[in-house]
Amino acid sequence: MKKIEERKNLLLQTLSSKGRMDIKEATDLLNISEATARRLFTQLQKEDKVLRTHGGVQIIHSYDSPNDKFRYSFDDSRNVMSEEKESIGTSASTLIDSNDTVFLESGTTVLRLCTRLADRIRQGAVKNITVFTNSLANLQALDSVCKVILIGGEYRRERQDFAGFVSSKIIKNFRFTQCFLGADGVDMNEGFMATDIDTAQIDELIISRSEKATILLDSAKFNRRSLITFATFNDICCMVTDRNADEKIIRNMESKDIKVIRPDSVNSIPALLR
Repeated sequence: MKKIEERKNLLLQTLSSKGRMDIKEATDLLNISEATARRLFTQLQKEDKVLRTHGGVQIIHSYDSPNDKFRYSFDDSRNVMSEEKESIGTSASTLIDSNDTVFLESGTTVLRLCTRLADRIRQGAVKNITVFTNSLANLQALDSVCKVILIGGEYRRERQDFAGFVSSKIIKNFRFTQCFLGADGVDMNEGFMATDIDTAQIDELIISRSEKATILLDSAKFNRRSLITFATFNDICCMVTDRNADEKIIRNMESKDIKVIRPDSVNSIPALLR
């Protein structure tokens, strides 16, 4: 046990200066196997000390206070689980139909959906889409191909989005055929969770104003608790995740009447969901 803690401390000390590290760098630094390095990465991620990336890890930030683990950074998250997020975004984009009025919440996984939706619109696969969003990144991905209405409010630099009282007042005036949201974690007892109260509040409101709500969630966030719950399993009709999702958790989700999409490719999505 002492050796494991020593390895963790050395890894975190190195990450504090380097920012990122791949598997080979970790094996060389600690003189361990790749399998051991992956287990170490997984343990540190469960402790909310690092973020897994494709082939390695990156430091989140320093942990000087107990609330630090609930901080979120769009820039930190952008390249984490990038292949999984791309798969999720591609699949989720096919759930949007012509003439839909959709709310696309902020977040790096939803941004992947926006990019793929823009491609589908350019190809003529869907038409007459109206998008509401509180995300500057989503606006930039879609404004050239469809009508986009940006929800104003208090700007949050770390999330590159808007939230707060003004945002909520605006959203209350509209109804959406669908909404797509990310989450910072999901717990089978608590539901879908966010890292801060303002995000949870706006997500809860978006869901209440939508006919259908879909959560986009990579498998690394399964069984991860965050600060506050914004949706129970009864609030969500569909969840899109990646192929690495745990089978037991998937079955548990489906037992709660949530349709789970976990495709290797967009072609594996059931026709009834397109």
